[in-house]
Amino acid sequence: MYWHVTFDGEYPGPSDDYTLEFKSMEAIGSKDKASVIVRKFVDQLIEMVKFHENYHIVGNIKSVISPSNEDHSDKAMFAIVGFYQPGRDEPEIRIGLLIAELIGGNFQLLGIWPDEAADASQGNIESLSILLDKFLNLPDVWTNVFLITPVIEE
Repeated sequence: MYWHVTFDGEYPGPSDDYTLEFKSMEAIGSKDKASVIVRKFVDQLIEMVKFHENYHIVGNIKSVISPSNEDHSDKAMFAIVGFYQPGRDEPEIRIGLLIAELIGGNFQLLGIWPDEAADASQGNIESLSILLDKFLNLPDVWTNVFLITPVIEE
């Protein structure tokens, strides 16, 4: 059960577009089938872009398809993709979160990429809280963090 998110490639047209599969929170075993993220986290993450060169906002999402094959591309969604370097001699870890805005201003975590990250958080909501905290409070351990929004049509 995956959310399929297609990102715009470097060149016009679909030839170099790419898709990431975010394992759904339901498949991970989240008790509520979703985790609510308070607006304050997103606001603080946007602030991080202003003060840290390794934090970026990019308009790059072309489409979002749900696990039930419904097109959600017109919904208020974004992804956070981070490249985490836990130690100088350790390999870089990639992690992505697919998030939708809820009525009322909070957000809902819909899925996690890649499978290794999703499986590590299975049944452990506290590990997700720790991850969100790392995005905000440990900017130096991230090689890059991308807040990825939908492509803006011109």
